[in-house]
Amino acid sequence: MNKAERLAQLQETFRALAAGDPKTALRAAKQLTDETVLERAALAMLGTDPAGAIALSEHLAPGDRSQFSDSVFGGWAMKDTDAALQYAEQLPQPAERDAAIKAIQNVAPVGIGAELKVQDGYTVINRLLPGMSAELGGQLHPGDRILAVAQGNNSFVDASGLALADLVQSIRGAPGTLLQLQVLSADAPPDSPPRTVAVVRGQIKFKQ
Repeated sequence: MNKAERLAQLQETFRALAAGDPKTALRAAKQLTDETVLERAALAMLGTDPAGAIALSEHLAPGDRSQFSDSVFGGWAMKDTDAALQYAEQLPQPAERDAAIKAIQNVAPVGIGAELKVQDGYTVINRLLPGMSAELGGQLHPGDRILAVAQGNNSFVDASGLALADLVQSIRGAPGTLLQLQVLSADAPPDSPPRTVAVVRGQIKFKQ
């Protein structure tokens, strides 16, 4: 059995233990010393004992705890973003709370729910994520070309001068903040003026 198979088997074991007997799973996980295995155990326990899973970081050296917590919160965000955020937001220590929320948003960022790509020299909307503000607003569509972007009511910035990664970063931001886009439909006639679309950013959420 190679290492990947062993880790997968351990994760299944801890998931079963956590589902039937969280206390036994926690006691077993505390005996682990390998950080990767401990992280797998924590991810398997999140559904039944999130506090116990996060607390496993106490069994690591102080310098390893931050990375462990980030990995666990990131893994949790991929499985159930709402649950991870709710837990993170009630953490009593501001620094710990901010770090947890940042780790979650690195996996499930705040944005408008539009997947972008570059096509024929333009940044184009490739796909709209279900349930997110870009889809719910009904004004943006796959194939729309993004010509300019504005933060809130500020001036528009020409998107043609931005790399895709930079444009993605400008679209992301704090939940509830306003973003404006100037877009042109893929089938728009030549010399058509762009239309302006206002979208409120929201938390992208995953649920398995």
